[in-house]
Amino acid sequence: MLSSLFHLLSIWLLSLFLKVGINHTGKYIKEIFKDGFYVFMSCIVIKIMSSTDVFVLGLFYTSEYVGYYAGVSKITQVITMLFYPIGQAIFPYISKKYNESFNDGYNLVICISKYVVPIFIFISIIIVLLRKQLVLIVLGK
Repeated sequence: MLSSLFHLLSIWLLSLFLKVGINHTGKYIKEIFKDGFYVFMSCIVIKIMSSTDVFVLGLFYTSEYVGYYAGVSKITQVITMLFYPIGQAIFPYISKKYNESFNDGYNLVICISKYVVPIFIFISIIIVLLRKQLVLIVLGK
């Protein structure tokens, strides 16, 4: 959705300053918003989930506990960021498949999961095995 707004803003600026004749109908503009909606919503949900935890914890616990949690939380955020490019690359394609047919989208997710889930499990096992060293590196003694 946000990318749709930037798209429309850039079209307006092109037509205003460069006198480029761009004539978009309301139907086209509606299609831009519709196509960007799911990406926009997924980004908003991820942002809300990743930023409210420390705030809520701070309402109920001391700064010390919030600091420990924030430090450990950074480790999980970095690991999650490893998979972010994969999700960003394949999300539009999966969304398109789901829009065409639920079964096609579902089958594609299952197919992709066969490759991504084992990698995620492997990384998770490594993290569990090296948890003490990771916490010492991030938080210190």
